[in-house]
Amino acid sequence: MTFQERLVVVVVASAAAFLGFVFATVAPVLPQMVEHFRSSANGDLVAQWLLTMPSVGIAIGGPASGWVVGRFGARPVLLVCLILFALIGLSGFVIENTILLLASRLALGIMAAGQATASSIVLGETFAGKRRGSVIGFQIALASVAGVVAFLSAGVLGEWGGWRTPSALYAVALPVALLAALVVPRNDAQRSQNRSEPGAFRAIAVVLALTALTMMISFISASQVPLLLSEHGISRPSVVSAVLGGTTVATTVGALLYNRIRVRVGAVRTNAIGGALQALGLLFLAASAGLGSIALGAVTLALGSGILTPGFSHAIMERSSEAARARAIGMLLTAQFAGPFLCTALILPIVESFGRVTTLVWLGMLLFAAWSVVSIRAQGPLRADIGSTQL
Repeated sequence: MTFQERLVVVVVASAAAFLGFVFATVAPVLPQMVEHFRSSANGDLVAQWLLTMPSVGIAIGGPASGWVVGRFGARPVLLVCLILFALIGLSGFVIENTILLLASRLALGIMAAGQATASSIVLGETFAGKRRGSVIGFQIALASVAGVVAFLSAGVLGEWGGWRTPSALYAVALPVALLAALVVPRNDAQRSQNRSEPGAFRAIAVVLALTALTMMISFISASQVPLLLSEHGISRPSVVSAVLGGTTVATTVGALLYNRIRVRVGAVRTNAIGGALQALGLLFLAASAGLGSIALGAVTLALGSGILTPGFSHAIMERSSEAARARAIGMLLTAQFAGPFLCTALILPIVESFGRVTTLVWLGMLLFAAWSVVSIRAQGPLRADIGSTQL
Protein backbone atom coordinates (compact mmCIF):
# COMPACT_ATOMS: atom_id res chain seq x y z
CA MET A 1 0.00 0.00 0.00
CA THR A 2 1.43 3.36 -1.04
CA PHE A 3 1.65 6.38 1.25
CA GLN A 4 -1.15 8.10 -0.68
CA GLU A 5 -3.38 5.05 -0.32
CA ARG A 6 -2.77 5.03 3.43
CA LEU A 7 -3.92 8.64 3.58
CA VAL A 8 -7.03 7.73 1.55
CA VAL A 9 -7.75 5.08 4.20
CA VAL A 10 -7.57 7.78 6.89
CA VAL A 11 -10.05 9.91 4.93
CA VAL A 12 -12.63 7.18 4.32
CA ALA A 13 -12.36 5.88 7.88
CA SER A 14 -12.77 9.39 9.29
CA ALA A 15 -15.82 10.03 7.11
CA ALA A 16 -17.44 6.85 8.42
CA ALA A 17 -16.60 7.82 12.00
CA PHE A 18 -18.34 11.20 11.60
CA LEU A 19 -21.69 9.40 11.42
CA GLY A 20 -21.34 8.80 15.15
CA PHE A 21 -20.43 12.43 15.88
CA VAL A 22 -24.00 13.59 15.28
CA PHE A 23 -25.11 11.63 18.36
CA ALA A 24 -21.93 11.80 20.46
CA THR A 25 -22.05 15.59 20.67
CA VAL A 26 -25.58 15.61 22.13
CA ALA A 27 -26.15 12.45 24.17
CA PRO A 28 -23.68 13.25 27.01
CA VAL A 29 -25.20 16.71 27.54
CA LEU A 30 -28.84 15.66 27.13
CA PRO A 31 -29.79 16.53 30.75
CA GLN A 32 -28.24 20.00 30.32
CA MET A 33 -30.22 20.54 27.13
CA VAL A 34 -33.43 19.54 28.89
CA GLU A 35 -32.81 22.20 31.52
CA HIS A 36 -31.89 24.85 28.93
CA PHE A 37 -35.06 24.41 26.87
CA ARG A 38 -37.41 23.83 29.80
CA SER A 39 -37.99 27.56 30.32
CA SER A 40 -39.43 28.13 26.83
CA ALA A 41 -40.78 24.73 25.78
CA ASN A 42 -41.01 21.09 26.72
CA GLY A 43 -37.31 20.63 27.43
CA ASP A 44 -37.41 16.82 27.43
CA LEU A 45 -39.12 16.69 24.03
CA VAL A 46 -36.91 19.34 22.38
CA ALA A 47 -33.71 17.77 23.65
CA GLN A 48 -34.73 14.30 22.46
CA TRP A 49 -35.60 15.61 18.99
CA LEU A 50 -32.28 17.43 18.80
CA LEU A 51 -30.62 14.08 19.45
CA THR A 52 -32.83 12.27 16.93
CA MET A 53 -33.08 14.76 14.06
CA PRO A 54 -29.74 13.82 12.41
CA SER A 55 -30.99 10.26 12.05
CA VAL A 56 -33.94 11.62 10.05
CA GLY A 57 -31.46 13.48 7.86
CA ILE A 58 -29.39 10.35 7.35
CA ALA A 59 -32.50 8.35 6.50
CA ILE A 60 -33.41 10.97 3.88
CA GLY A 61 -29.86 11.43 2.64
CA GLY A 62 -29.04 7.73 2.30
CA PRO A 63 -30.95 6.99 -0.94
CA ALA A 64 -30.47 10.54 -2.29
CA SER A 65 -26.71 10.48 -1.80
CA GLY A 66 -26.38 7.41 -4.01
CA TRP A 67 -27.99 9.31 -6.90
CA VAL A 68 -25.92 12.46 -6.25
CA VAL A 69 -22.64 10.54 -6.16
CA GLY A 70 -23.61 8.76 -9.37
CA ARG A 71 -24.32 12.12 -11.02
CA PHE A 72 -21.36 14.19 -9.81
CA GLY A 73 -18.76 11.67 -8.63
CA ALA A 74 -17.58 10.58 -5.19
CA ARG A 75 -14.70 13.01 -4.71
CA PRO A 76 -16.59 16.33 -5.09
CA VAL A 77 -19.53 15.05 -3.04
CA LEU A 78 -17.16 13.92 -0.29
CA LEU A 79 -15.40 17.31 -0.17
CA VAL A 80 -18.61 19.36 -0.16
CA CYS A 81 -20.25 17.18 2.49
CA LEU A 82 -17.20 17.26 4.78
CA ILE A 83 -16.97 21.06 4.63
CA LEU A 84 -20.71 21.61 5.15
CA PHE A 85 -20.72 18.99 7.93
CA ALA A 86 -18.12 21.02 9.82
CA LEU A 87 -19.77 24.41 9.24
CA ILE A 88 -23.29 23.24 10.09
CA GLY A 89 -22.00 21.46 13.19
CA LEU A 90 -20.15 24.54 14.39
CA SER A 91 -23.31 26.62 13.94
CA GLY A 92 -24.57 24.96 17.11
CA PHE A 93 -22.48 27.55 18.98
CA VAL A 94 -24.59 30.47 17.80
CA ILE A 95 -28.11 29.29 16.84
CA GLU A 96 -30.68 30.13 19.52
CA ASN A 97 -33.98 29.56 17.69
CA THR A 98 -35.28 26.05 18.38
CA ILE A 99 -36.65 25.53 14.86
CA LEU A 100 -33.38 26.61 13.23
CA LEU A 101 -31.44 24.40 15.61
CA LEU A 102 -33.58 21.40 14.69
CA ALA A 103 -33.19 22.25 10.97
CA SER A 104 -29.42 22.44 11.34
CA ARG A 105 -29.38 19.01 12.98
CA LEU A 106 -31.46 17.64 10.08
CA ALA A 107 -28.99 19.12 7.56
CA LEU A 108 -26.13 17.69 9.58
CA GLY A 109 -27.56 14.20 9.13
CA ILE A 110 -27.94 14.70 5.37
CA MET A 111 -24.28 15.76 5.10
CA ALA A 112 -23.21 12.78 7.22
CA ALA A 113 -25.06 10.40 4.88
CA GLY A 114 -23.49 12.03 1.83
CA GLN A 115 -19.95 11.73 3.09
CA ALA A 116 -20.50 8.15 4.28
CA THR A 117 -21.82 7.09 0.86
CA ALA A 118 -19.13 8.97 -1.05
CA SER A 119 -16.32 7.60 1.15
CA SER A 120 -17.58 4.04 0.62
CA ILE A 121 -17.44 4.53 -3.15
CA VAL A 122 -13.94 6.05 -2.88
CA LEU A 123 -12.90 2.98 -0.94
CA GLY A 124 -14.33 0.71 -3.64
CA GLU A 125 -12.63 2.67 -6.41
CA THR A 126 -9.24 2.69 -4.68
CA PHE A 127 -8.99 -0.82 -3.25
CA ALA A 128 -10.00 -4.27 -4.48
CA GLY A 129 -9.95 -7.88 -3.33
CA LYS A 130 -8.26 -8.69 -0.03
CA ARG A 131 -6.97 -5.15 0.36
CA ARG A 132 -10.52 -3.84 0.33
CA GLY A 133 -11.46 -6.27 3.11
CA SER A 134 -8.56 -5.19 5.29
CA VAL A 135 -9.37 -1.51 4.74
CA ILE A 136 -13.01 -2.09 5.69
CA GLY A 137 -11.83 -3.80 8.89
CA PHE A 138 -9.59 -0.85 9.72
CA GLN A 139 -12.44 1.52 8.92
CA ILE A 140 -14.74 -0.20 11.42
CA ALA A 141 -12.02 -0.23 14.09
CA LEU A 142 -11.20 3.45 13.65
CA ALA A 143 -14.89 4.41 13.63
CA SER A 144 -15.34 2.57 16.93
CA VAL A 145 -12.33 4.25 18.54
CA ALA A 146 -13.44 7.64 17.21
CA GLY A 147 -16.91 7.05 18.62
CA VAL A 148 -15.55 6.37 22.10
CA VAL A 149 -13.22 9.39 21.91
CA ALA A 150 -16.08 11.59 20.69
CA PHE A 151 -18.39 10.52 23.54
CA LEU A 152 -15.69 11.07 26.16
CA SER A 153 -14.57 14.39 24.65
CA ALA A 154 -18.15 15.63 24.40
CA GLY A 155 -18.69 14.78 28.06
CA VAL A 156 -15.58 16.63 29.18
CA LEU A 157 -16.32 19.64 26.97
CA GLY A 158 -19.95 19.74 28.11
CA GLU A 159 -18.96 19.63 31.76
CA TRP A 160 -16.45 22.42 31.20
CA GLY A 161 -18.36 24.82 28.95
CA GLY A 162 -22.01 23.77 28.78
CA TRP A 163 -24.16 21.90 26.28
CA ARG A 164 -23.02 23.92 23.24
CA THR A 165 -19.29 23.28 23.71
CA PRO A 166 -19.20 19.74 22.19
CA SER A 167 -20.07 21.38 18.84
CA ALA A 168 -16.38 22.22 18.60
CA LEU A 169 -15.72 18.57 17.70
CA TYR A 170 -17.20 19.15 14.23
CA ALA A 171 -14.16 21.27 13.33
CA VAL A 172 -12.20 18.02 12.93
CA ALA A 173 -13.96 17.52 9.57
CA LEU A 174 -12.15 20.54 8.06
CA PRO A 175 -8.61 19.09 8.10
CA VAL A 176 -10.06 15.80 6.86
CA ALA A 177 -11.62 17.70 3.94
CA LEU A 178 -8.25 19.29 3.18
CA LEU A 179 -6.55 15.90 3.29
CA ALA A 180 -9.24 14.47 1.00
CA ALA A 181 -8.66 17.28 -1.51
CA LEU A 182 -4.97 16.39 -1.60
CA VAL A 183 -5.01 12.59 -1.69
CA VAL A 184 -8.35 11.32 -3.05
CA PRO A 185 -7.84 10.77 -6.80
CA ARG A 186 -10.21 12.17 -9.39
CA ASN A 187 -12.27 9.59 -11.24
CA ASP A 188 -13.72 11.01 -14.41
CA ALA A 189 -15.07 7.70 -15.67
CA GLN A 190 -18.69 7.86 -16.69
CA ARG A 191 -20.98 6.40 -14.08
CA SER A 192 -24.01 4.29 -14.80
CA GLN A 193 -27.26 4.84 -12.99
CA ASN A 194 -28.26 1.55 -11.43
CA ARG A 195 -31.92 0.68 -11.75
CA SER A 196 -33.66 -1.54 -9.29
CA GLU A 197 -35.00 -4.73 -10.80
CA PRO A 198 -38.68 -5.66 -10.40
CA GLY A 199 -39.16 -7.33 -7.04
CA ALA A 200 -35.74 -6.22 -5.76
CA PHE A 201 -37.25 -4.29 -2.87
CA ARG A 202 -39.57 -7.14 -1.92
CA ALA A 203 -36.53 -9.42 -1.62
CA ILE A 204 -34.98 -7.27 1.09
CA ALA A 205 -38.07 -5.72 2.71
CA VAL A 206 -38.05 -8.06 5.72
CA VAL A 207 -34.35 -7.38 6.32
CA LEU A 208 -34.94 -3.63 6.17
CA ALA A 209 -37.85 -3.86 8.62
CA LEU A 210 -35.81 -5.92 11.08
CA THR A 211 -32.89 -3.51 10.73
CA ALA A 212 -35.13 -0.55 11.59
CA LEU A 213 -36.53 -2.45 14.61
CA THR A 214 -33.05 -3.37 15.82
CA MET A 215 -31.79 0.19 15.54
CA MET A 216 -34.93 1.53 17.24
CA ILE A 217 -34.19 -0.67 20.25
CA SER A 218 -30.48 0.12 20.10
CA PHE A 219 -31.15 3.86 20.21
CA ILE A 220 -32.80 3.52 23.61
CA SER A 221 -29.29 3.66 25.09
CA ALA A 222 -28.64 7.13 23.68
CA SER A 223 -32.13 8.49 24.37
CA GLN A 224 -33.06 6.95 27.72
CA VAL A 225 -29.84 6.04 29.54
CA PRO A 226 -28.80 9.69 30.17
CA LEU A 227 -32.26 10.38 31.62
CA LEU A 228 -32.18 7.20 33.72
CA LEU A 229 -28.83 8.28 35.13
CA SER A 230 -30.23 11.74 35.85
CA GLU A 231 -33.16 10.19 37.74
CA HIS A 232 -30.60 8.47 39.99
CA GLY A 233 -28.78 11.76 40.62
CA ILE A 234 -26.03 11.11 38.05
CA SER A 235 -25.95 13.98 35.55
CA ARG A 236 -22.25 14.82 35.12
CA PRO A 237 -21.62 14.76 31.33
CA SER A 238 -18.27 13.02 31.79
CA VAL A 239 -19.97 10.09 33.58
CA VAL A 240 -22.80 9.91 31.03
CA SER A 241 -20.29 9.94 28.16
CA ALA A 242 -18.26 7.16 29.81
CA VAL A 243 -21.34 4.92 29.98
CA LEU A 244 -22.29 5.66 26.37
CA GLY A 245 -18.70 5.18 25.26
CA GLY A 246 -18.83 1.74 26.86
CA THR A 247 -21.85 0.91 24.72
CA THR A 248 -19.84 1.76 21.59
CA VAL A 249 -17.14 -0.68 22.64
CA ALA A 250 -19.78 -3.35 23.36
CA THR A 251 -21.33 -2.87 19.92
CA THR A 252 -17.93 -3.39 18.29
CA VAL A 253 -17.26 -6.51 20.37
CA GLY A 254 -20.65 -7.91 19.33
CA ALA A 255 -19.92 -7.31 15.66
CA LEU A 256 -16.54 -9.07 15.98
CA LEU A 257 -18.20 -12.05 17.71
CA TYR A 258 -20.88 -12.45 15.04
CA ASN A 259 -18.99 -14.82 12.74
CA ARG A 260 -17.71 -17.04 15.55
CA ILE A 261 -21.21 -17.47 16.96
CA ARG A 262 -22.71 -18.04 13.51
CA VAL A 263 -20.26 -20.86 12.77
CA ARG A 264 -21.29 -22.63 15.97
CA VAL A 265 -25.07 -22.20 16.04
CA GLY A 266 -26.10 -20.97 12.59
CA ALA A 267 -27.06 -17.53 11.35
CA VAL A 268 -30.71 -17.51 12.46
CA ARG A 269 -29.94 -18.49 16.04
CA THR A 270 -27.05 -16.00 16.07
CA ASN A 271 -29.52 -13.25 15.28
CA ALA A 272 -31.84 -14.64 17.97
CA ILE A 273 -28.99 -14.45 20.50
CA GLY A 274 -28.41 -10.82 19.56
CA GLY A 275 -32.10 -10.03 19.94
CA ALA A 276 -32.28 -11.82 23.29
CA LEU A 277 -29.34 -9.78 24.57
CA GLN A 278 -31.11 -6.61 23.50
CA ALA A 279 -34.17 -7.76 25.45
CA LEU A 280 -32.11 -8.57 28.55
CA GLY A 281 -30.47 -5.16 28.32
CA LEU A 282 -33.88 -3.50 28.41
CA LEU A 283 -34.92 -5.56 31.44
CA PHE A 284 -31.65 -4.71 33.22
CA LEU A 285 -32.31 -1.02 32.56
CA ALA A 286 -35.84 -1.35 33.91
CA ALA A 287 -34.47 -2.89 37.12
CA SER A 288 -31.67 -0.35 37.45
CA ALA A 289 -30.76 0.81 40.93
CA GLY A 290 -27.71 2.95 40.21
CA LEU A 291 -24.74 3.58 37.94
CA GLY A 292 -23.50 -0.01 37.83
CA SER A 293 -26.82 -1.62 36.89
CA ILE A 294 -27.61 1.07 34.31
CA ALA A 295 -24.20 0.56 32.70
CA LEU A 296 -24.75 -3.22 32.69
CA GLY A 297 -28.10 -2.81 30.95
CA ALA A 298 -26.74 -0.37 28.37
CA VAL A 299 -23.72 -2.56 27.57
CA THR A 300 -25.83 -5.73 27.30
CA LEU A 301 -28.24 -4.00 24.94
CA ALA A 302 -25.34 -2.72 22.81
CA LEU A 303 -23.69 -6.14 22.69
CA GLY A 304 -26.88 -7.60 21.25
CA SER A 305 -27.13 -4.79 18.70
CA GLY A 306 -23.55 -5.44 17.63
CA ILE A 307 -24.26 -9.14 17.03
CA LEU A 308 -27.38 -8.39 14.99
CA THR A 309 -26.08 -5.68 12.67
CA PRO A 310 -23.55 -7.67 10.54
CA GLY A 311 -26.16 -10.32 9.75
CA PHE A 312 -28.52 -7.76 8.25
CA SER A 313 -25.74 -6.16 6.21
CA HIS A 314 -24.68 -9.46 4.70
CA ALA A 315 -28.27 -10.47 4.01
CA ILE A 316 -28.74 -7.26 2.02
CA MET A 317 -25.58 -7.99 0.02
CA GLU A 318 -26.69 -11.54 -0.75
CA ARG A 319 -30.30 -10.85 -1.62
CA SER A 320 -29.69 -7.90 -3.97
CA SER A 321 -28.29 -8.25 -7.48
CA GLU A 322 -25.13 -6.42 -8.46
CA ALA A 323 -27.17 -3.91 -10.46
CA ALA A 324 -29.43 -3.09 -7.52
CA ARG A 325 -26.83 -3.36 -4.75
CA ALA A 326 -25.93 0.33 -4.50
CA ARG A 327 -29.54 1.34 -3.98
CA ALA A 328 -30.06 -1.58 -1.61
CA ILE A 329 -27.18 -0.38 0.54
CA GLY A 330 -28.69 3.12 0.47
CA MET A 331 -32.00 1.70 1.68
CA LEU A 332 -30.14 -0.19 4.42
CA LEU A 333 -28.61 3.09 5.59
CA THR A 334 -32.09 4.61 5.63
CA ALA A 335 -33.46 1.68 7.64
CA GLN A 336 -30.61 1.93 10.13
CA PHE A 337 -31.26 5.58 10.84
CA ALA A 338 -35.02 5.31 10.66
CA GLY A 339 -34.62 3.35 13.89
CA PRO A 340 -33.67 6.37 16.05
CA PHE A 341 -36.55 8.36 14.51
CA LEU A 342 -38.97 5.55 15.34
CA CYS A 343 -37.54 5.39 18.85
CA THR A 344 -38.37 9.04 19.47
CA ALA A 345 -41.68 9.00 17.59
CA LEU A 346 -43.00 5.74 19.11
CA ILE A 347 -41.11 4.94 22.31
CA LEU A 348 -41.05 8.44 23.82
CA PRO A 349 -44.88 8.87 23.81
CA ILE A 350 -45.23 5.42 25.41
CA VAL A 351 -42.69 6.37 28.08
CA GLU A 352 -44.57 9.60 28.78
CA SER A 353 -47.89 7.71 29.03
CA PHE A 354 -46.89 4.61 31.01
CA GLY A 355 -43.54 5.49 32.58
CA ARG A 356 -39.97 4.59 31.71
CA VAL A 357 -39.72 1.40 33.76
CA THR A 358 -43.04 -0.07 32.59
CA THR A 359 -42.16 0.66 28.95
CA LEU A 360 -38.73 -0.97 29.23
CA VAL A 361 -40.18 -4.07 30.93
CA TRP A 362 -42.84 -4.64 28.29
CA LEU A 363 -40.47 -3.97 25.41
CA GLY A 364 -37.93 -6.37 26.85
CA MET A 365 -40.48 -9.13 27.39
CA LEU A 366 -42.00 -8.78 23.91
CA LEU A 367 -38.59 -8.69 22.24
CA PHE A 368 -37.37 -11.72 24.17
CA ALA A 369 -40.50 -13.70 23.27
CA ALA A 370 -40.24 -12.77 19.58
CA TRP A 371 -36.60 -13.80 19.20
CA SER A 372 -37.22 -16.99 21.20
CA VAL A 373 -39.79 -17.98 18.58
CA VAL A 374 -37.26 -17.20 15.83
CA SER A 375 -34.70 -19.43 17.51
CA ILE A 376 -37.13 -22.32 17.92
CA ARG A 377 -38.33 -22.03 14.34
CA ALA A 378 -34.83 -21.79 12.89
CA GLN A 379 -35.99 -23.41 9.65
CA GLY A 380 -38.80 -20.90 9.19
CA PRO A 381 -39.31 -18.22 6.55
CA LEU A 382 -36.91 -15.76 8.18
CA ARG A 383 -33.96 -17.94 7.17
CA ALA A 384 -34.05 -16.60 3.66
CA ASP A 385 -33.87 -13.05 4.86
CA ILE A 386 -31.61 -12.92 7.88
CA GLY A 387 -30.15 -16.36 8.12
CA SER A 388 -28.44 -17.18 4.86
CA THR A 389 -25.54 -14.78 5.20
CA GLN A 390 -21.91 -15.51 4.55
CA LEU A 391 -18.93 -13.58 5.83
